[in-house]
Amino acid sequence: MNKLTEKITERLKKDKKLLLIVLLGFSGMLLLLFSGNGKTEAETRESCPDIAAVEEGIEEKLSSLIKTVDGAGRVKVTVTVDCLQEKTVAVNSETENGENKSEYKSEYVIIESSGGSGGLLLKITAPVIRGVGITCEGAESVSVKQEIIRLVSATLGVPVNRIWVTKMAKK
Repeated sequence: MNKLTEKITERLKKDKKLLLIVLLGFSGMLLLLFSGNGKTEAETRESCPDIAAVEEGIEEKLSSLIKTVDGAGRVKVTVTVDCLQEKTVAVNSETENGENKSEYKSEYVIIESSGGSGGLLLKITAPVIRGVGITCEGAESVSVKQEIIRLVSATLGVPVNRIWVTKMAKK
């Protein structure tokens, strides 16, 4: 391994162009690694205005389902959902490498139909449920609590570590 690193070091010392290319590559990787889309969670939630309606719909259906569990009693459900949908559109890309430069070109694949034209959708990802919080009267029973967690996990496809069931306060 030492011989390999010595050879690489010697080659980089001799060939300044290669050294420049390697440094540019590393800096590019660092930029990609540390750059984000710059949006905070609040901005993401604002850009999805119908998210509250989706959360309410899921909460209502889940509440009515959990109420059917023997021993659950009164139920209150809160669901947190990421952005509603993510659409992936097809893109044609082309890279041309010249002697001293390289060019990258990309364009969306457009299809026309009777309703107009638009990008070719490759897939639409459904909303992602981040977590579920449940309070119910029957949560003092371990078996009822486990039954609710398994029911919610199976229904929504959410891992059990993102579901929390706790006892409801008495009025």
